[in-house]
Amino acid sequence: GFNGPRASSTIFSLGYYNQDSISAADREISRYPKPGTGVTRGSSATPQGRFRFCDTMQTPACDPATDYLSLALNDLTGTPVYDRTSPTAPPSTYHPFGDNDRFNFAPYNYVLTPNERMSAFIAHSMDLTDDVRFSTKLLYNHRESQNQAAPEPIFIGGDAGTGGLADSISVPANHPYNPFGIDLIAGQNLSLIGRRPLEAGPRIFDQTVDTFYVSSTFNGMFDFAQRAFSWDANAVYSDNRAKQDFKNGFNLRRLQQALGDPTACAGIAGCVPLNIFGGQGADGRGTITQDMLNFVRIDTQDKSDNQLALLSANITGEIMPLPAGPLAFASGYEFRRYEGSFTPDVARSTGESQDSFAIPTAGSYNVHEIYTELSIPVLTDAYLAQSLDLSAALRYSRYSTFGGQTTGKMGVKWRPIGDLVLRGTYAQGFRAPFIGELFGLTQFGADITDPCSNSDGTDREANCRAL
Repeated sequence: GFNGPRASSTIFSLGYYNQDSISAADREISRYPKPGTGVTRGSSATPQGRFRFCDTMQTPACDPATDYLSLALNDLTGTPVYDRTSPTAPPSTYHPFGDNDRFNFAPYNYVLTPNERMSAFIAHSMDLTDDVRFSTKLLYNHRESQNQAAPEPIFIGGDAGTGGLADSISVPANHPYNPFGIDLIAGQNLSLIGRRPLEAGPRIFDQTVDTFYVSSTFNGMFDFAQRAFSWDANAVYSDNRAKQDFKNGFNLRRLQQALGDPTACAGIAGCVPLNIFGGQGADGRGTITQDMLNFVRIDTQDKSDNQLALLSANITGEIMPLPAGPLAFASGYEFRRYEGSFTPDVARSTGESQDSFAIPTAGSYNVHEIYTELSIPVLTDAYLAQSLDLSAALRYSRYSTFGGQTTGKMGVKWRPIGDLVLRGTYAQGFRAPFIGELFGLTQFGADITDPCSNSDGTDREANCRAL
């Protein structure tokens, strides 16, 4: 950096940062989902598979309304053997699924994620006149980073809990790898098949983020009615563009085809029946071949762009003297415009990806705000009141999407003696909906219950229909 005429200064910076990864497997405290519990807090989607179904051909027959087998495959063979007369004892190669069968996914995760950043920054300021100063800042930052997680689990069946296509995937009896000899029908006698295909490799999330920021400020002082006032006017623009590439996921539509009728699969280009029943096999390399993976595996890409434009002006000063000190104020105006878009991979938009369902989102809105704040000294150097100050603030916000809202704040600061300060504040606030909520929700984590969605023939049903 350097200094120049008119009290100017300029700073220029280039930055480079490179951080390597640290695996959860490298630390004792992070080698398991919960320290000291081994695999018992792990996932029910294991490399050997978990199979929860009702075998209606058993004697006595299994009742889908009340009873399910919950089986885990032993490590002893690559070809499962199922005996319905003794489904968890030899010659069957299964045993009842328990917590010790769970999968420890923690070692695949990062404790510290690798990332590389390159940035450029410049700041310049100078006096335009004796009372007005100008400053500006520019920033560009480029980041490449990566997250990693355990191989994506395959969950299918009525209790898969995905809320999407996977919950309806069934496996017919004539599937070449179905060892149970019966149709496994989602929502009827198939509760869940969970399989962790280590053959696919870990999930990889590669992120690329570009951030641009520029701001300009004019600020200064002026006198009015024998009092000094300070002011500033600001303009800001920022743009943040992100891209995430997700590797080693699964296409649910193709999973359905590869686990469905083998005759139908044979008529689909590239379709190979998928073996999720054989676990890791006798050699530990897994029973899902490369041809199977090539058909069901999918890589996806999501993109987002967020922009903010801001204009603001502020003024501060003293209104009048009071016995305990000056009555001071701050007031200002701010305009903000938000623009954003999110473009998920088409597989997420159609529900074919096991990743959470998402739809394309784009929109913008404006906000106008004005505010006033007062600082009111009440007492000073009084008995049990070395100082007593009040504060009050009022802000009006008008959103282009839903109208205006006024909020306020009141506060008190009391110093009875030099070494003790008591403070109290009452304030109002609100949260405005953001672009994703306004223009096409992409993801939402809260539970919403509609009392009319499960009306039971009582008066509620009639009321719901009337509404």
